[in-house]
Amino acid sequence: MNLHIIQKQTDALSLCLSYTNQGDPLVITSNHLYHLLRDPLSVSERQVFILDSDLEASGLKTQLKNYEVISYKQFIELSLICNKVVTW
Repeated sequence: MNLHIIQKQTDALSLCLSYTNQGDPLVITSNHLYHLLRDPLSVSERQVFILDSDLEASGLKTQLKNYEVISYKQFIELSLICNKVVTW
C-alpha cells in the first residue's frame, strides 16, 4: 500500500487517480480540496483523507463532511504504515 499526497501541481489528483491502485489511500491538501467539490465521484471508491488544518483554512468544513479528517499526527502515522509515500 502506497500513500499518495495531493499537494503540488494543478492536475495532481487526476494524474494520481490514473496511475495508482484503488486501495492506496489519498491525502488531499490545500487548494486541491476544491476539486472534491467539483468532482466528488472521481474519488468515490477511494480512501480519502483531509488534514484538519487544511479543512479549517479552506472554510469547507460543512461541504466536505463526508471525507475522513485527520490530524497531522495521524497523517504521520499513516505515512509510517505505508510502503511508500508519493507526493503529487
